[in-house]
Amino acid sequence: MTEIPYVAVLLLAALSGLTTLIGVTLALTLGRSERGAVAGIGFSTGIMVIISVLELIPEPATVVGVWKTSGAVALGLLFVAVADPLISHFHIVKEEGVYVSGHELLPIAQKYGRMQLFGLGLVLSVVAYLGLQLLF
Repeated sequence: MTEIPYVAVLLLAALSGLTTLIGVTLALTLGRSERGAVAGIGFSTGIMVIISVLELIPEPATVVGVWKTSGAVALGLLFVAVADPLISHFHIVKEEGVYVSGHELLPIAQKYGRMQLFGLGLVLSVVAYLGLQLLF
């Protein structure tokens, strides 16, 4: 693994702080409502998905190969699919009198039209990643 220049570390830390600030701003602006929760979750999910795709998956693919990495990702997804219903979780959104868990938020997000924030999270992450790749 190559050494990361100090400037890159500082830029990544600043980017992390900026995304946290965006999330806090969304939470404060949209208030403690179902829409606010869906917006925040959609934004953070977009960022985490792109981080996984651009940062966490390519390195193992070069070290152990694409097939082993793909198998490990598939096993991880299978594990999450099996474990999710078995693990207790908080119900964070009350939709029409019924509490809804995190894995049921997609229909609510679509209802409120907050899927754009998922895309915004993806776009911001891709732009930041490409910008850092061009700098270093």
